[in-house]
Amino acid sequence: MTNTTMDKKLTLQEVKTRELKILDYFVSICEKYHLTYYLTDGTLLGAIRHKGFIPWDDDIDVSMSRVDYEKFLDVCKNEKSVDFMVLTPESENYPYNFIKIVDLGTRLIEEEMMDIPNMGIWIDVLPLDGIKVPNGLHVKILKYLNLARAAASYKVCPQKRKGMYWQWKICRIIGLKTLQRLYTKISRRYEFGKVPYVGWTQIAFRALYPKHVFEKTTKVTFEGKEYNAPLGYDEYLRIQYKNYMELPPEEKRTAHFVQAVYK
Repeated sequence: MTNTTMDKKLTLQEVKTRELKILDYFVSICEKYHLTYYLTDGTLLGAIRHKGFIPWDDDIDVSMSRVDYEKFLDVCKNEKSVDFMVLTPESENYPYNFIKIVDLGTRLIEEEMMDIPNMGIWIDVLPLDGIKVPNGLHVKILKYLNLARAAASYKVCPQKRKGMYWQWKICRIIGLKTLQRLYTKISRRYEFGKVPYVGWTQIAFRALYPKHVFEKTTKVTFEGKEYNAPLGYDEYLRIQYKNYMELPPEEKRTAHFVQAVYK
């Protein structure tokens, strides 16, 4: 890397270009080992509504059943790359309960969170877990553990609300890794496809979906290439975004853009 490129902040287009390279790396591994994945969240919405990124966003999210997700983790041990790295809950100072695949040629600018070694531009890979009862004890425990895990990831108390300091302190004493391992263990309780619902336990159950939404895949176009999406993507997007083909008001077309520099 030349001196003029080092520490140069990436433009939005450069961020998107690198994210697409990470996505193609991920898909190549899935195809090699016959693992099923889906474009999800804003990435799927962008594919259906814009045939690519949502114009005011720079995010890529993909999902897998818990079984295929854990197979992906296993095969990645043999898939070494000089360009990309898979960060997992077992990685040093890594605060999340899901995978991020990062671009090793970039460095993320982050101030409040823990310093994560090798953290650069990324895509998220989330496991889909089975949910038997939408508001059951299983869900409530996972929501609480997710809040505790998030609190433990901050170097300083994230809020000044009364009583928050001691909650944060207790979470820090228990330890991030302990909370992550407990969370993952409880997340596995119900197998994907064997109970009525599926969802992302790692992001506090933003929504739950009937299992049939993810029973099969179809191809959708994203930035000029075809990728997998759940066959029930229409139902999925209506649950997630309601009238998803309608553009939001301009004042709501905002996103937290990735702040990164070249290494």
